[in-house]
Amino acid sequence: MTEKNTQQNSIHVGSSLILVTFVLLCLVTFSILALTSAKSDYTMTLETAQNTTDYYNAANQAEQKLADISSVLKECLRNSSDASGYFQEVKHHLSSDESIMLNQNTDTMIIEFAIPINASRTLQVSLSAGYPQNNNEALFSVEVYKSIAEPIIDDTVMMDDTKYLFR
Repeated sequence: MTEKNTQQNSIHVGSSLILVTFVLLCLVTFSILALTSAKSDYTMTLETAQNTTDYYNAANQAEQKLADISSVLKECLRNSSDASGYFQEVKHHLSSDESIMLNQNTDTMIIEFAIPINASRTLQVSLSAGYPQNNNEALFSVEVYKSIAEPIIDDTVMMDDTKYLFR
């Protein structure tokens, strides 16, 4: 009977050792997965914070340019007596800024500019300025104020004439 008891005891010790080893491996695996996930979340948070900071820096620049355009439009309104003279004054003052594109329709002028956010995004702003009929009317309205992602062509990849690869 002693041999039988010894065999039963060794079987119980071996199975508990295997169980403890399996649990330990599971814990190590889950801890590595948790660490990897936390590092990934941290990296994504840093990227998001940088993107947000870049966007708001560009938005501040755009708001400053809007304020500058608004003051130019007010000055042009004071210096002109009719819509034709007003639009000529606006063209004269704003055409010196190379970052601004001007397009005139019959009764409005479209003023467009872009502020770079980062290497792959731009803040595009488009205004519609008209000759105000009374003193309470706004000098311009913002038609477009949006972030545009620009595709980056990867020059390291060989491309044929029919396909373009973007990163």
